[in-house]
Amino acid sequence: MSKKPVFQFRDAPREMPSRIPLQLRLDGDWGELYGRFAEVEAKKQAGRCLDCGNPYCGWACPLHNYIPNWLELAREGRLHEAASLCHETNPLPEICGRVCPQDRLCEGSCTLNDGFGAVTIGAVEKYIVDNALADGWRPDLSTVKASGHRVAIVGAGPAGLSCADRLARAGIQAVVFDRYEHIGGLLHFGIPSFKLEKSVMAKRREVLEGMGVQFRLGVEIGRDIGFDALIADYDAVFLGLGTYRYTDGGLPGQDLRNVLPALPFLVQNGRIVHGEGADASSAPIAGWEDHIELPDLRGKRVIVLGGGLSQHAPLYDALPNAISTHLFAGVQVPPIVPPRFGDAGGARGAALLALS
Repeated sequence: MSKKPVFQFRDAPREMPSRIPLQLRLDGDWGELYGRFAEVEAKKQAGRCLDCGNPYCGWACPLHNYIPNWLELAREGRLHEAASLCHETNPLPEICGRVCPQDRLCEGSCTLNDGFGAVTIGAVEKYIVDNALADGWRPDLSTVKASGHRVAIVGAGPAGLSCADRLARAGIQAVVFDRYEHIGGLLHFGIPSFKLEKSVMAKRREVLEGMGVQFRLGVEIGRDIGFDALIADYDAVFLGLGTYRYTDGGLPGQDLRNVLPALPFLVQNGRIVHGEGADASSAPIAGWEDHIELPDLRGKRVIVLGGGLSQHAPLYDALPNAISTHLFAGVQVPPIVPPRFGDAGGARGAALLALS
C-alpha cells in the first residue's frame, strides 16, 4: 500500500478524461463524448481526495455512496474491492458515473470545490466499474442461499433493475417483465449514446443474468399477461413503470404535423440510429403514443426548442441526418408555424418541438 501524498490535491489539478476529438464526431463517431481515464490518471485524480472526516460528497449523494473509501481503493489499484464497495450502495454505479449530475451533488459538495477543483468522482467511479467488469469481477453471491421465493418486476428501467439486483443478493428469484426489446428503460431509449453507450446496458444485463435474474422482454403486462396472473404466480410484484409521460407545454401549434415532443422522438429515432429501423414501426413508444411516424430528416433543417438535457438529446440524435440544427433556449416561443416539406432544394424541413 503506497503512502498517499498529503498535498496531491494541490500538486495535481482536477482533470477530466479527454473528450473525443471533434473530427471523429464530424466523421460520424457518436459514442460517449468523454473517454476513459488510464490507470495513472485515475489513481492521480482519486488521490486528490482529502478523505474528510465528515465527507460532504457522501452526504450530498442521494445513495450516500462510500465515496472517499472507494476513491482510496482506486488510488491503491484495488479495483475489485472498489467495485464491490461501489455496489454496496448503488446497483448501477457505472451508469451513475456517466449520467449522474455530480456537479450538483457529490462533486458540487466536495471540500476542494472552492478554489482547487472538486475530485472527479464520477469519472473515477466509471473507471472503477468498467475496468473491474472487464477484468472479470462479478458480484460475489457465494454465501447467498435461495429463499424459494419469487418476485415479478414490471419494468426493466433503473428502478426495476435495482430491485432485481437487491432481490438476487437476498436469494429471491427476480423475473423482470418489460414491453421494450431491451433492458434499461430510458437509460437505453431516452439517453443518446453520446452520454451513455448501449454497450454499457448490455454489460449490466449480462451481470444481472449471471446473478440469476430472468428477463421477459417484449411482454406487456395487461396485454400479453394479466396482472392477476402475476399475483397468482409470484410471492410479490414490484411496479417500476417509468417516467414516460412527458410535460405538455400547451404551445399553440404543437399538434401540427412534424412537430414532435422529445421523448417519443428519442425512443423511436434511437432505434433507427442504432440499426433497428426495420422493426421500429411495430415497436412500442413511450408516453401517450404506441407508435409514432418520424419525418425523414435527411437534408432537412431541425429546430429544437429548449436548452435542457431533454433538448440536447434530440439535438445530437438529429445531427447525423439533418442539414442544420438550431437550438433555441431562454427565448419566448411564438406560435409554431406549420413545417413545410417539398420546397425547392429541400432547404425547408421538419421542425422538432422538444418538450421536457
